Amino acid sequence: MFGRLEVRRSEQVLCRVKPRRAQELLAYLLLYRDRLHTREALANLLWSDSTTDQALKYLRHTLWQLQVGLDSGRVDEALLVADSEWVGLNPAADLWCDVVEFERMCEQMQWKAGLELGPQRVRTLQEVERLYRGDLLEGWYQDWCLLERVRLERLYLSLLETLIDSCEACGAYQEGLAYGAHALRHDVAHERIYQRLMCLHYLAGDRTSALRQYERCAAALREELNIEPSSSTVALYELIRLDQPIGSVQIASKRGQEIPKDVTPALLQVLEHLEQLQEALGEVQHHLHQTVVAIKMVTKSQDGTPLV
Repeated sequence: MFGRLEVRRSEQVLCRVKPRRAQELLAYLLLYRDRLHTREALANLLWSDSTTDQALKYLRHTLWQLQVGLDSGRVDEALLVADSEWVGLNPAADLWCDVVEFERMCEQMQWKAGLELGPQRVRTLQEVERLYRGDLLEGWYQDWCLLERVRLERLYLSLLETLIDSCEACGAYQEGLAYGAHALRHDVAHERIYQRLMCLHYLAGDRTSALRQYERCAAALREELNIEPSSSTVALYELIRLDQPIGSVQIASKRGQEIPKDVTPALLQVLEHLEQLQEALGEVQHHLHQTVVAIKMVTKSQDGTPLV
């Protein structure tokens, strides 16, 4: 489900699961696999422009298509459970789904900062990262899909940040830069990633590339969010420009220069809180922009008939 939806059995693609509505139904049931769903709710979700009776009729036909497409010939291997009122995934079914595995491993890891990770946990996180082959169900723009896509992308970006921190801690700067490039392909205005890339370049002895990362960061923030880099990013840039150490303590003291010592801690707490709010607002603006673009793409692709 990361990237394109592909259904396989014994390494063979099941071409029978071709109808788009059948794919949408399967994807929705996989994403919300922790509960059963009423037929009426599923029908209204997938055929919102139809009457309830028509939508229920379409759902019955789509369920039949899906069951035929997934049929293995064995009752005990049925993927779906359905009765006259409810539909869901069979909890006893033997299935593997990249999204399910990604979420399971992320929850199991419950990672901390990269500096606290041991080699085995880092290797496991690297395995999790490789599961994310692309955004969830690329090319789909249903509301439920967009929400899950953003949620999983945020989780993926958090994972990448942790791996970048780990790479910095063990001196694997080039590997960390590669993870940073992956992150920016998903969120071009992710300021914390730019900060990490600046640090990695600088620690690797490439001050010029570190300074250029700042310029890319400033340009991306202006273009995507119409904001300027945060004070912590500017402070990091100044330290690199002056060829100074870039530890967090130095950055904090840079923020507090010429401020009386008795008020510095309180002001730094306020500053940190404001920067967190600024970053959160920036992310909201960015995702709103992505959603608007997606909706515009859908409306442009429609020719007056429902999108299937």
